[in-house]
Amino acid sequence: MAGGHGAGWARTDGVWVRGGEGCLDGLVAQRPAGWLVTHGDPTWQDYLWTAMLDPLELSYGVGIDDVEATMVRGRPTWAATCRPLIGKGEDWEGGYEPRCSCCPLLDSAVSRLVECGPQDPTLSDSELPTAYRVHLDSECWACGEPPRLP
Repeated sequence: MAGGHGAGWARTDGVWVRGGEGCLDGLVAQRPAGWLVTHGDPTWQDYLWTAMLDPLELSYGVGIDDVEATMVRGRPTWAATCRPLIGKGEDWEGGYEPRCSCCPLLDSAVSRLVECGPQDPTLSDSELPTAYRVHLDSECWACGEPPRLP
């Protein structure tokens, strides 16, 4: 086992990548640390594109239900219902933290608390979604813009 990742994994530029014989999908097993990786490129107008290409913000502070394999525009995807969670305490422990709170993947009262705090006048807007149906492309893991759920 190389670094606890098993056969077929190789370390490339500080990242564990799956790429052994019969396993050339290039999936990352362990993210490298650092500001650039967390906040990196590409950025166009805002961080929404970055978040869709690397949807790390869906990996914590999000309730995930109804996971299923689906097809979107002829591409295999994993779909799930995602609900942003409110964090606890001053450090927002366990809460949804978008890459950039002005352009979250899951725009909601929760993400607006992160951006503007409890004084945000839009928090009482009944039109704000509480859940989204998210599709992750199973080949490149990019996230399409998630539709709001009622």
